[in-house]
Amino acid sequence: MDIPTAITWMAAQLMLSGAVSVGVFYSFLIYKGLMSERFASTINSTFQYFMLSVPVARVDDIVEAKSERYTPLVDSQKATEVRDFRHIEVRDVTFNYGISDEAVLRNLSFEVSRGDKIVITGPSGSGKSTLFKLLAAAEPLQHGHMALNGIAWPNLAVDEIRRHMAHMRQGDIILHGSIADNVTLFAGNADEDRVHKLLADVGLLDDVMRLPMRTRTMISDTIANISAGQRQRLLLARALYQDREVLMLDEPTSNLDPASVRHIEGLLQSLNRTVVVITHDMSLASSFDVRYRFVDGGLVRDAQAQTPELADAIDE
Repeated sequence: MDIPTAITWMAAQLMLSGAVSVGVFYSFLIYKGLMSERFASTINSTFQYFMLSVPVARVDDIVEAKSERYTPLVDSQKATEVRDFRHIEVRDVTFNYGISDEAVLRNLSFEVSRGDKIVITGPSGSGKSTLFKLLAAAEPLQHGHMALNGIAWPNLAVDEIRRHMAHMRQGDIILHGSIADNVTLFAGNADEDRVHKLLADVGLLDDVMRLPMRTRTMISDTIANISAGQRQRLLLARALYQDREVLMLDEPTSNLDPASVRHIEGLLQSLNRTVVVITHDMSLASSFDVRYRFVDGGLVRDAQAQTPELADAIDE
């Protein structure tokens, strides 16, 4: 027998023995119910208070986060040193996501110069995507040195870095809109001819032209009217549409058949842009002359990808 039932039974015994009247007994039941309801409400409120501590702490992290620094509009054209991309230097960079977390990047050194075609390989979780986030100024520099055109990272506003980068991530989504809107990111003055050309470049135009509304066909992540391979090529077309000097592509050939992979290989090599690719696809990686792989949080140059002159120098 639980406690509330026992108390009610005792009150009923008092009423039956004549110690209390029937009216007093019913008044007792009413007050007991009110007290039980208030007590349960107090306990629930206490639990809700403690459960709120997690989202409140998260909101506090967001509110207290350091604001990104952007170039004032009146000065946006004055910084001629970073108007064009020439070189990024990464030296002895260490990065971890939490104070108590193990470092994802450890004393990593790396260089990207204008016109380079570079591929980076490594196991999942080795730090490849984290490196891209640092290069795109999506994560702050914690330890080490990074410089754009010789200017140290802390002395640059985030827009001075990002204006050069087009970043295709694994988690990119298809937006609710037309195919053309997804390629141009809803640009108001979209170039339809360029959209068609890029769709042809990634091998998607024939598929699109077979659709009833062609580039005006509505798509989204919740509408299953394009395949995984078509989605991947559409995201690549989106990255190519952005007029940026550096293309950073994270797994651009995932979900593609071997023929499509070879097509994308040729496209990336023909681009007049700096290209840095992360991939597990060794077929794609083999098409790049400059290859790096992640080892213990750092990058190691693949000896097989070195130029003959450099290999001869090492042998000597």
